Amino acid sequence: MMLLKEDLELSLHQGYIQFSGEIRKDSFLLTLGEYTQSFGEYQTVVDPYDMNSVRNAYGEIQHHWKQIEIKPHQLVLVSTQEFLGLDNRHFALISTLSHVARLGLMAHTSSFFVDRGYKGYLTLEVINLSPHIILLRQNMPFAKVVIFECGKQNLDEDISSKGHHHYGKPDELISQFWREFPKNLEMED
Repeated sequence: MMLLKEDLELSLHQGYIQFSGEIRKDSFLLTLGEYTQSFGEYQTVVDPYDMNSVRNAYGEIQHHWKQIEIKPHQLVLVSTQEFLGLDNRHFALISTLSHVARLGLMAHTSSFFVDRGYKGYLTLEVINLSPHIILLRQNMPFAKVVIFECGKQNLDEDISSKGHHHYGKPDELISQFWREFPKNLEMED
């Protein structure tokens, strides 16, 4: 069941959900936060199982940026300004604001699901699908997160210790594939 504005307000008040931003209609408004990171300038081979290979694919993280230009077909990772905390009974979906989408921008390339028990700052995978260079500014409203409540079955298990501890920090934006899916020996060439 999707939570409407009144449900969001009640869940915040009761402490089931934490959110440091504002409610906009029936969702939480996400703005562009203080950290951003792009891919490096030069094309390279990236092995998702190799931490150094992944890290070398990215440029330097930018902190306290004011504005950036995003080129056509460019992907930029941007932390949200807002903290989101979900309990065991709630999950969320990220959606690009239609005002932003109509400029040719997407808030996520395909990763729009936020797991139950998530606590932290979301990273938006901003991609420019337009033929134009578009100016992004810090604190710009960009996306929304819609909250859903799960059914009541089997939700008493504490999942907070099973979460993705490598995501949710505002200054750690890049893929952590190698941590989540370590390469096993059977995959070796």
